[in-house]
Amino acid sequence: TCGSVAERMTWSQTLTDTINAVQASLFKSAFLSEVAQSEGSAQFAESQRAQMARHRSEQFRALLASETDYLRMLEMTRTMFLNPLKRAAIDKTDKMVNVRTAKTIVSNFSELRNTHKAILRALKAKDGAWSDTSTVSDVFAEHIDRIVYIYRTYIDDNALQLATLRACVDDNPQFRAWLKNIEAGTGKVLRQLLQNPLRRVSEYYLALENMLQNTDR
Repeated sequence: TCGSVAERMTWSQTLTDTINAVQASLFKSAFLSEVAQSEGSAQFAESQRAQMARHRSEQFRALLASETDYLRMLEMTRTMFLNPLKRAAIDKTDKMVNVRTAKTIVSNFSELRNTHKAILRALKAKDGAWSDTSTVSDVFAEHIDRIVYIYRTYIDDNALQLATLRACVDDNPQFRAWLKNIEAGTGKVLRQLLQNPLRRVSEYYLALENMLQNTDR
């Protein structure tokens, strides 16, 4: 579910705060400074670091797989639903939906897609050179301003976006038939697809926090 309006509006700030905290902590990693020996012998400390490195590697690849799946979802939503909707809106022979309504439903989905293409490209580059000392903080530091901007915009617009979609389904038989046909062909529900970006904020929060917990400090 998309949650309350208040909850949706806090997610963009949560994302900003989390990435900033993770970035700061990772830059202070013991991989870049002196190794503390307070936990016991050097052998024990080395074993702990190796275990943490394995966990971080697993978590990074889970993040990479998740980002791949997320971008695939964005691409499918854009290609199968939103691009045809925009084409119908500018087609003067097709009166199914007007340009203003289409823009409201589409929101800034293309910006989401373009940003996550860049993030996935950076994560894949990391994967090709991953080591025990690798981090992902630089990837998110590079994109943080864009991420916060596009998600804040999307979250702010989402209530109107979904309300407009519901009104089209309820009041426009042509639109309802068009949408039903595409949803049947794809096995996906547009309303749910439009809510997926809201969940991505929380998923980033959990992924980055988990990696931070397995970073030697």
